[in-house]
Amino acid sequence: MHRLTRDQLYEIGRRAPDFLFSVISQLGLQVDGMNRALSLYGDALSALERREFDPRILEDLSHPSPQLVTFADAFHRFADQIIDKRRQSDELASAALIQRSFLPRPELLRPMKDRLELKRRHASRPRWGG
Repeated sequence: MHRLTRDQLYEIGRRAPDFLFSVISQLGLQVDGMNRALSLYGDALSALERREFDPRILEDLSHPSPQLVTFADAFHRFADQIIDKRRQSDELASAALIQRSFLPRPELLRPMKDRLELKRRHASRPRWGG
């Protein structure tokens, strides 16, 4: 890598404008590549928020440009955490639904309200003799 001062770059541009144009074109391509990659990650984050994230997107993001390797690794960890938390949340919601299905529906208990008495057992008292 060679560093140029502003004056040196100006002088090279004055003597060889095609070279300077080539450098600017290459920089433009790199910026465009970064913008595309960031756009892809942004779209993937939006999909995560909307619960429309397809884990196959991670495959598309598995070959980041060298400039985005650290960002890509962080994105993968973040996406995995969100997917795990959503899976846990869905499992808890399913478990709660199953538990509620064991309880009698309140509208069925209302007619029996005056004929039914429920008592709580104390946790310290053994349930069965012993």
